[in-house]
Amino acid sequence: MRCTGATERPWVALYGVVQSSFPGKPQVRGPLFGLSVWAQSYATLVPLGLYKWPWHYRPGAIAKDLSYHLLYGTGTAVGYEFVVNHRGRRS
Repeated sequence: MRCTGATERPWVALYGVVQSSFPGKPQVRGPLFGLSVWAQSYATLVPLGLYKWPWHYRPGAIAKDLSYHLLYGTGTAVGYEFVVNHRGRRS
């Protein structure tokens, strides 16, 4: 779990930096962001020998893995929008 948190933080920071380049609602940008993180994980981890190519896994396993990344991207986008829209406000 600690490794997961360490690898997620740079992606959240990257989203914050590049999100202004992608117009649209966070509900659209988020899943696209999650999809790009998922694709990048295979592009990076397969050559390192830590993952197999996607076609070596069952379709259900790929769908489950992809769904986690889509939710992660959506949560990142919605959370970012919330923070930006509530910056400086007091309860």
